[in-house]
Amino acid sequence: MQAPDLVAKLEGIAPGLSTYNNELSIRGVSSFAVGTTPLLVVDGQPSSLTLEDLNPETVETITVLKDAAATSLYGVRASNGVIVVTTKQAENDKLNVNVSLGYYLKPLPSLDYMHYASTSDIIDLERDNLLSDPEYIKSPTAYFSPMTAKSSPAYMTQVDMLYYRMAMGEITQEEVNAGLEKRASIPLLAEGRHVLWVMGYRISEFYKITENTRTILEVQVCKGEENG
Repeated sequence: MQAPDLVAKLEGIAPGLSTYNNELSIRGVSSFAVGTTPLLVVDGQPSSLTLEDLNPETVETITVLKDAAATSLYGVRASNGVIVVTTKQAENDKLNVNVSLGYYLKPLPSLDYMHYASTSDIIDLERDNLLSDPEYIKSPTAYFSPMTAKSSPAYMTQVDMLYYRMAMGEITQEEVNAGLEKRASIPLLAEGRHVLWVMGYRISEFYKITENTRTILEVQVCKGEENG
């Protein structure tokens, strides 16, 4: 099965193995005070590496151990389970050239099912909250004064800015209404979809040449962009 990394290959295939916030777990969470990362054993040697550090193209087999089987082999270090990785080895009297190319796409997500409010709905909500605020009704200039203090200015939405400018006498009510109408016509959801989620792609190339029992050349090239 093709996947960008070993974690993506294993999740859903190895029984009991799951990931959350980029942290692997085999036995689940028994305490919030300690981690759940399993012990990684590469070619018989316990390693401080993670699965993300390993090249999927060099892996021959992966075995997931848990419960008594893991503890009997690796002791207390296996309390979170063990992932045993065996890498590919060169063969005697044989020249091997391995070349692989992977191209992975992360398409733009569909946001329609999330039922986000429209730009017009958001502006209406902000305007209604502002105009019903007792402090604003009492004195618009006093209401905006803490927000515009040079020592500690506060964030102001575009709705706030329009009403602030009107309170300062810079624009009229008609200009405020025109500004709100103009902003309500901007499809923020569609624009945000393209700005926040760039089409992600990843190209992974791997080259390995072995002769007899030694590796002559091993190169991996990865490039691309991630969503976000």
